Amino acid sequence: MRSESRELRRREIVEHAFTMLARDGYAAFSMQALAKVSKSSKETLYGWFGGKAGLYEAMVAENAAALVLPSAEASDGVNELSRFGADLLAMLLGERAVLLNRVAAAEAGDDAALGGLLAENGRDHVMPKLAAYFHALEERGVICADMPEGPGEIWLSLLVGDLQIRRATGALGLPTHEEVRARSARAAALTFQLCGAKKKPGAEAGF
Repeated sequence: MRSESRELRRREIVEHAFTMLARDGYAAFSMQALAKVSKSSKETLYGWFGGKAGLYEAMVAENAAALVLPSAEASDGVNELSRFGADLLAMLLGERAVLLNRVAAAEAGDDAALGGLLAENGRDHVMPKLAAYFHALEERGVICADMPEGPGEIWLSLLVGDLQIRRATGALGLPTHEEVRARSARAAALTFQLCGAKKKPGAEAGF
């Protein structure tokens, strides 16, 4: 199977897995049932994913695959960070992310590894790249990051807050696109204000 065809087939299987996981739950979900629904062999599934945990990891990665990280070269830094923040927040609060978080929480007593996979392919994957983005902004003199908490942590706290846990527990419904964009724009603007580059002495006088 060509690499393009294999990747397409792999993504189709992951799509089937999301549907089955939402319907049956992780405990009742089986690779055998997935093989039947997706018209695949169990050998193929185990060869590609290595088991339920590996499939879960692939689902986490697939859910975040469409994210395009912000560019430090963008002419409008606030708008660029706001764009990425809206995409990230929509993903984090979406039905699939809620499902994956609920599974990790529900299985924590029996399979704590799922929580680790969720973090590894989520926050732990994005934060180093986000730190590099803010470092590039600092190198360009756009922001000043000499504070106990890095700008990435500050921005993420302003963007997400407790929304993700409230979504996972059912205390919060799915926000509208307008609400997501507005929150992201606010988080980006506040982050650039809080981490704004310090002016050199005498700059206001034109020295």
